[in-house]
Amino acid sequence: MFDYYHNFFTKQTLDYFRDNVIIYKELSEVIPPIGGSLNSELLIKTYNEMKESNKSFILIIDKTESNWYHYKIQEKIHKLCEQTGISEDKIVYITNDVMCEVVYDKWFTNQTKYKNKINFINYPCLLVGNTKAKPNPSPGYFNIEKYQDREVLPTKKFMCLIGHRTKQRDFLWDFLKDKSGHTSYLGRKIALPNSVSWQSSEESLIKFGNSEPSTDRLRNYYRDSYFSIVPEGEGGGQLSEKIHKPLLHGHPFILFSYNHDIGEFATGVLSRLKEWGFETFPELFDESYDEISNIDERRNNLKQQVLRLCNMETNEYPGFPTDLQAQWMLLMSLASEDSNIKENIYFDRFNHVLELNRLGCNVRVEKESAFIKGKRNLVSADVMSTDIRASASLIIAALCAEGRSTISRIYHIDRGYDKIEEKLSKIGAKIVRKK
Repeated sequence: MFDYYHNFFTKQTLDYFRDNVIIYKELSEVIPPIGGSLNSELLIKTYNEMKESNKSFILIIDKTESNWYHYKIQEKIHKLCEQTGISEDKIVYITNDVMCEVVYDKWFTNQTKYKNKINFINYPCLLVGNTKAKPNPSPGYFNIEKYQDREVLPTKKFMCLIGHRTKQRDFLWDFLKDKSGHTSYLGRKIALPNSVSWQSSEESLIKFGNSEPSTDRLRNYYRDSYFSIVPEGEGGGQLSEKIHKPLLHGHPFILFSYNHDIGEFATGVLSRLKEWGFETFPELFDESYDEISNIDERRNNLKQQVLRLCNMETNEYPGFPTDLQAQWMLLMSLASEDSNIKENIYFDRFNHVLELNRLGCNVRVEKESAFIKGKRNLVSADVMSTDIRASASLIIAALCAEGRSTISRIYHIDRGYDKIEEKLSKIGAKIVRKK
């Protein structure tokens, strides 16, 4: 029994289990495996084994997505304990659901029948057991990638895979459908081209989808987008294949994880992922959203974050720095879609726009906002530095342009960048300084 779990837990943890617990056996023929395996006969048998072997607890391990509240598993355990005379505090339940204790505590507080609580532990069995994040990795499993800089700029801003249809996912779709992203919604029979299902037909794709990151043919979509919007399952705090995929593909993500059973968004998911050693992206997202449970507030936060990343605006820390605005404007000129920048710090910091346009950019300024046309092919030109930050963008733009460009008034450059031509020449740039 313990050997079966070597892919899920460390040797140290398994040794502790051997010394202290009896693992409750799943019945292989039932679905869901844990919910269907819970019965008084098997519970009594396991309890007697616990006493005979001088162990302290019965350990129930849920290796699935753990929609434990949806299946009313906690209530079923309480009823079985009442029937058999076994105290609930002898039960330790390991679940994939980050919200297990929060939701359980709410349920327990609102009932008066039961006096003792079940012990819940949150652990990512599904993620660890099916990937090379496991303590003892096996060949053939999908390996977790660290985020990598793109060799080619993505053509889309984001990636969003939506499964079966719900009210909250309808909201998400209605908000995203006209944005620049790779978006699917199987509940509305909208799938990404060339993705794969458990079967080969389009109808099976719509019906089933695919939960295997190693075979879903989505890698190119992740490489062709900057970040993911992840609508986790209706259990809210569960860690399903929906969050596994951006983690495994090394893709920055923002969570949209509604808990249908309590009518709130799941909280604390990012914090728990970081505790387990997974990478989140506070440099891209304001991750305080992870503590917002209210529906309207979480929705508005998502809208603001997506719009901010798709249409950047400068702000004080931790917002986007105004010192990088000019360089970002150039990058967006090369991107595949149109975008805009709102300057909230220095309203006169658009002096470089005219010079960038000479180099082939197409930027229009209205008050504190700049509107940028993407897909630009830059051309050589004679341009003039206007300030320190803008000078950097002009150098980069000239390097991206066809032909030879000249930048004058380089005293701005020298104020901010010491011997920049020497440093860039070391990585292949052709820059000559002339007096």
